Amino acid sequence: MIIRNTVGLSLIELLVTLALLSSITAIAVPSFADFIVRSRVDNEIYRISTLLQTARNHAINYNTTVTFCPLSINNRCKDDWSKPLSVFTDPNNNKEFEPSLKEKLLAHKPNTTSGDQITYARSRIGVTYSPTGHLSGWGQNGTFKYCPYNHADKARGIIVATSGRIYQTFQSSTGKERTRSYTYITCN
Repeated sequence: MIIRNTVGLSLIELLVTLALLSSITAIAVPSFADFIVRSRVDNEIYRISTLLQTARNHAINYNTTVTFCPLSINNRCKDDWSKPLSVFTDPNNNKEFEPSLKEKLLAHKPNTTSGDQITYARSRIGVTYSPTGHLSGWGQNGTFKYCPYNHADKARGIIVATSGRIYQTFQSSTGKERTRSYTYITCN
């Protein structure tokens, strides 16, 4: 009679392994969900920053007026910042994309993630840069707020100064985002 040694797990070893795996998963999953939301917010802030910088740089380099806004079906700027965003040349400064006047679409960003919201300074419909790189017209400066759905504590922002420069919010010691003037980014 030949006796073979079998290698395997006992029931107790299996239960201990499952308990450890369950504990690790219970800790990791909420952290991973937070990581995904923060990554989504960071991505959107980066994309908006890039569009703003594209608009400003094109205005300066090509000595023309450039507008950044969400366009409606009839190619006019509107105040629904969660919709697709566009950067286009706008020499007549009317916040309307008019290809028939040889205005050029320079950049585009699709909708935000469903349920997330972007707002800009009390329902303003666009940001227009003059050839100097400053904002063109009074009252265009403000703060972009990106508010992820059901995660208002992870909101971030971009401040657009009258000079045309942009400043991203930073994370305070409490974990909430603050502007350079130390006000918190809040979602409505």
